[in-house]
Amino acid sequence: IGQLEPGGGQRSGVRGRGGSRTTCLVLTVPLSFSLPKHSYWFDFWAFVVFDIALFLFMYLLVP
Repeated sequence: IGQLEPGGGQRSGVRGRGGSRTTCLVLTVPLSFSLPKHSYWFDFWAFVVFDIALFLFMYLLVP
C-alpha cells in the first residue's frame, strides 16, 4: 500500500500524495549512571540493631 519516496519516507496511498510526515520519538537517557550520595551503612546498622532488639523482645515476651 505504501510507496517509498526518494527521501526515505513512506507515503500512504490512502492519504494521498501530500508531503511525507515523519514522527520521531527521542528518549533522553542519562549517559552516566551515578550512585546516590546517601551512605547505606547507617541503614544497615539500624536494621541490625532493630532486628536484635526485636529478637530479644520476642524471646523475653514469649518463653
